[in-house]
Amino acid sequence: MHIFAAKNNENTMQAKAHKPNRKSLDSLAARLEVTKEDLLSHCRKAELVDARSMAVALLMSRPGVRQQDVAPLLDISQAAVSKLLARHNGLMRTDKAYKERYEAISR
Repeated sequence: MHIFAAKNNENTMQAKAHKPNRKSLDSLAARLEVTKEDLLSHCRKAELVDARSMAVALLMSRPGVRQQDVAPLLDISQAAVSKLLARHNGLMRTDKAYKERYEAISR
């Protein structure tokens, strides 16, 4: 096997090992103090949208995880993932309580 191909295969295997799955949603929901159903719902209550924004940011912080990996997990479009990530970034700049909560959860 060519050295580059072996390295590429190793990187792909490592990236797949870190891909989120439905089981990771249970623990993520618990950390966010919402239910898995809340994360998967399309409810527009501010606290649930904040939780989904935080969930997207936490999932995207894993190495090798892309928006197209997160979208089907949360049953939303890639555009919705992008909007939630933008919302998260805005809240991190402007909302001290949100930022403190995210930093506590992400440790």
